Amino acid sequence: MVYWHQHLHLTQNTQARENYRKAWTQASHTLEAHPFSATLPDSDIQRWLTWAEWMVRQFHRSSSAVEGRNGCLAQLYHNGRGLTPQRLRALTVIHNYGLKHEDGTTAARRLFGTEHPELFSWLLEQMGALPLARKSRNRIIPNPLKLLNVPA
Repeated sequence: MVYWHQHLHLTQNTQARENYRKAWTQASHTLEAHPFSATLPDSDIQRWLTWAEWMVRQFHRSSSAVEGRNGCLAQLYHNGRGLTPQRLRALTVIHNYGLKHEDGTTAARRLFGTEHPELFSWLLEQMGALPLARKSRNRIIPNPLKLLNVPA
């Protein structure tokens, strides 16, 4: 209800405003008709409405980057407009051997019927020690005021 009320006042589009008004009215009637709402004192209802207003403001600020069409387009942009074959293979390994079902089994365990080592610990064993950082080159920055070809 609070979400629709806020967006009702934010939009400039008259068609969207009418749709938001209908959704807000329906949500208001649903809230008033719910038996739990009748048991709460007015102070508690006001406290919950204040909390809902705060949540709607937070949701509005953070959701556009991670949800919906804009979030999908942003992810495609960051992925270079698709998945490379290497990344797809890595995601397949993570899906088959790393993600666990509700019962604690992986997809590979359910498919092959055998236990596999834990993905992260196996990867650490295969990798070994990480190499040291590369040494930076000592770059010589020429001084344009010091001319070596001109006799002093």
